[in-house]
Amino acid sequence: HTRYISVTGVQTCALPILGMMLGPPLLTFLYPRVKRWGLLYADLKQGLGGPYHVSKGVEAVASLPEEPWSHLSTGPLINVKNVTFRYGLTGDPVLQNLSFQIRTGETVILMGRSGSGKSTVCFALSGIVPQFYQGSFSGSLHIKGQDSKGQPVWQLAERVGLVFQDFDTQLVSTNVEMEVAQPLEHRRPPMTQTEMASQISETLRQVGLMGCERRDPLSLSGGQRQRLVVASILVRHPELLVLDQSMTDLDPAGRRDLLALLERLKAAGMTVVMAEHEPEDTLHADRILLLEQGQISWEGAPSQFWGTEGLPEQYGLRPLPIAQCFQGRGLARLPVTVEEAWRMADEHHLDIGNPFQESCENTSGKTATGETAGKDGDVVLEVERVSVGYSVGLLILEDVSFQVRSGEFIALLGKNGSGKSTLAKLLNGLLLPTSGRVFVRGEDTQKATVSQLAGDIGYVFQNPDHQIFAETVSEEVAFGAKNVGCSDEECVQRVDVALSAVGLSVQEHGQADPFSLTKGERQRVAVASVLAAQPKVLIFDEPTTGLDGEEAIRMMTMIRELNQRGHTIVIITHAMGLVSEYASRCLVIQEGALVGDGPTRTIFSDVVLLESASLPVPPITRFGQRWGHTLLTVQEVQSRLVAT
Repeated sequence: HTRYISVTGVQTCALPILGMMLGPPLLTFLYPRVKRWGLLYADLKQGLGGPYHVSKGVEAVASLPEEPWSHLSTGPLINVKNVTFRYGLTGDPVLQNLSFQIRTGETVILMGRSGSGKSTVCFALSGIVPQFYQGSFSGSLHIKGQDSKGQPVWQLAERVGLVFQDFDTQLVSTNVEMEVAQPLEHRRPPMTQTEMASQISETLRQVGLMGCERRDPLSLSGGQRQRLVVASILVRHPELLVLDQSMTDLDPAGRRDLLALLERLKAAGMTVVMAEHEPEDTLHADRILLLEQGQISWEGAPSQFWGTEGLPEQYGLRPLPIAQCFQGRGLARLPVTVEEAWRMADEHHLDIGNPFQESCENTSGKTATGETAGKDGDVVLEVERVSVGYSVGLLILEDVSFQVRSGEFIALLGKNGSGKSTLAKLLNGLLLPTSGRVFVRGEDTQKATVSQLAGDIGYVFQNPDHQIFAETVSEEVAFGAKNVGCSDEECVQRVDVALSAVGLSVQEHGQADPFSLTKGERQRVAVASVLAAQPKVLIFDEPTTGLDGEEAIRMMTMIRELNQRGHTIVIITHAMGLVSEYASRCLVIQEGALVGDGPTRTIFSDVVLLESASLPVPPITRFGQRWGHTLLTVQEVQSRLVAT
């Protein structure tokens, strides 16, 4: 997936020169990994000869009928039987004798721990596995009675649309309209310009991107780019839509809109398969297929899965918080929605007890009013009437002011495109304000050096792969220490301390290639590389994105422990449940303005404020508000839900 750029004339002459200049350093960087992973041609050619390498796929195109879907089966839309797949030439199979069926019009959720095979199933449904990935494949996968191995990916794409977890790799054009038009340009029979314009307009309206037609995709927020990729798939009108964790970068309003869109598509007869981690995003589905070690371990209705006490935890998934509130009461089935919880409370004569006592604390160390223990600490960050504009007349942030004190745990909230990431980048000097000033420990960011700011502010990207580059974990973590001037001896010590802080070790992980680790482990390496510089403030951009339930808990537990050790924490997140569980203070951004700043309990009690900023009240908080209380955690509800 490459961004294609047309070059002519003198510009073309520059390409060989650029190739000669960039080739040697790129080879120096890539060759050790390519060799270590066994991806040299000499290594790969020994395994070629099966039916699934690239040349066979290309040759197969010419022999296929013009319309491979002309003889449709009356059976299930998807029929997977005894599929086993292993990436590369060695290692354990990712899928093992996998079998399942999906009917036309069903919405099915794939769930399971990271590494259970969810993404591989998504790739197999679209033909990418086994046609584009080197490996061994056995078994059968039929779509509408047609063997998917007999169809090239480009032809399957007319009926099967796939949205990658790393959706940015699917963007190829230089503006939004061209991105959505690209799949239509090769339709047979050809579409007229009027037909294309109408279809593009309707699809952009469906995903909420009207008015963005001329924008460069890279200028959009992460959630907006994700919706653009969905649009480029939907414009084909596929019969099967496959989404590999496509909710991860969407804000709550975006999630709600996408789920509503999926409901409309289902009503129109489309079949949807989604790989997901978040329990709240599965309740609309017809079925859950739970994968474990490449096999189906459980299948059934979402309400049955989330409503069975202890079942999600058994498979390493985070249970629904509203269901957790009723655990341990001997109920035949736990509630999975707030409305069910209210009804169940009435049926069992349960009530929220006495008014919330100011003296009690929840598990995150917040006081009853949601204030942080660091409220009396020194000011470490100060934003003074800051505005930022990327172009004339377009302000991303306008007249924003606030202070951050040592030891606080702050959540930065707002819908996609509201200015959260821009504000976070101002705090560590990655961006400078158009007007106003930002102070880090009293130092103006416009005057401080990069190394000075790196010693005070650590920034952990949403995607760890955007900041990891070294060949080993130890080298990656040491880079942060070297960047602030540490000696070799001190770097070694800091690497050991930083890895220990994130639950890794030099002995076990130090010489590993970071990219050979799971995403959760790579995120920990990214955090360790920041910690090695020993910053006072840590900024995390969507720290749980793409992590399974166990990994998300480990990540947030680690962040809480860092806060308890004295680090000031700022997280950007759309997960309101995590905010209520961990954060002490919230900053709410709406269209570039700071519209809310206060203790988490105070912010969450202001339903009007949250709704105006397109932020939902978490289910646990909604549940308690029926009795006039703003509760934040499962433990708070469990301790106060008593028989009357």
